[in-house]
Amino acid sequence: MIDVHEIQADKAGTKGRKSWCCSDGRLGTVEEVAGEYYVNERGFTGCLIDSACVYGGLSWIIFHDILFHDDLNSRQPLCSLFFHTPERFCEKHKDEIEQRLMEYQRNRGDVFDRQMRQFHAHPFFCDINSQIAKHSGAWLRRNESALRSFAIHSVEHEQEALIREIMLTCHKGRNFGWPDLVAWSQDSLLFAEVKSTDGLSNEQRRWMAEHEENYRIEVVRVLPAK
Repeated sequence: MIDVHEIQADKAGTKGRKSWCCSDGRLGTVEEVAGEYYVNERGFTGCLIDSACVYGGLSWIIFHDILFHDDLNSRQPLCSLFFHTPERFCEKHKDEIEQRLMEYQRNRGDVFDRQMRQFHAHPFFCDINSQIAKHSGAWLRRNESALRSFAIHSVEHEQEALIREIMLTCHKGRNFGWPDLVAWSQDSLLFAEVKSTDGLSNEQRRWMAEHEENYRIEVVRVLPAK
């Protein structure tokens, strides 16, 4: 059964996504308000918005040397193969992927740190003309500390299964139905779909139905304070 929580927050207006008052006084999104709720009131170690991007980003860090060759001339075809035919890509590199996942399972911190050091120097993410470097690469570097905390602390639910899943289901970088945020602590992992007045989409219901037996999932509804 999926728990539903209601929280109240001050709303500063109706225009734009950033119209909710965060705890530090700035205006933020409804997802940011929910993230503060999990960290400040529920005792979670950390929280990142868009769990599909979180797992996708972690996948890129852990497997960047498999996903993207150092040869600048060959990087795009390999990247395209992954985004358009992830099943074929994962089958082709099955042994490398499984070996890396086993290594990651044994010692997440060391694997993350080693791969992140290489990531910083990888041509695909350092080329000033690369759109991936400007956007996805910049997001990964900006969230490096939170991603490391996520990689190390959310150990209860076999994180490797979800990393494998997002690689196998990735299509043009999108994974439909994944919840709005993921929160973690030393021994717990939680997914939350954040709503205000809108309801769950069919894709979100499908994702929850497929995962609620194995993972902790909640719906948190953020309402204007009375």
